[in-house]
Amino acid sequence: MCTIRQVVDIPEDRHLVIIVPEYVPVGKTEMSITFLPIPDFLFEDICNLKDSEIYSLIKCVELSQWVVALQTASIKLKERIFANMSKRAAMILQEDVEFQKQKFIRQEFQKQSVLSAVEEAQMEITNTIQRLVDVGVITTHLADTEFPLEK
Repeated sequence: MCTIRQVVDIPEDRHLVIIVPEYVPVGKTEMSITFLPIPDFLFEDICNLKDSEIYSLIKCVELSQWVVALQTASIKLKERIFANMSKRAAMILQEDVEFQKQKFIRQEFQKQSVLSAVEEAQMEITNTIQRLVDVGVITTHLADTEFPLEK
């Protein structure tokens, strides 16, 4: 049986995982070194976070960013966000999202800039998620991800 003893960050898209047997016979120092890909965190992956983590994320992101970012979000994601807010705040956000949607529809000729604004808002939120992961506030996505070992 092997256990992961140390995880060392290396260039951007990989972790170096050093696997050392729990029992190492005298004179044996063999170990296995494996590189694991780091999955990209997508905006829709917010659905996979715990409620407490979504709540923490909501507190770190301005309402105006949520209004834009939720324009192309799935119903499931919107429901998860609204469920982790007070009823009043959820109602206000829902109304603002709908109002912004109507505004975007009227700006159809500028479709590219609308999509760009949505993508930018979503990217800012995923950057906030990464900062929360770095300080240990969000752990679910990383902990629940199963990494197949690459040979």
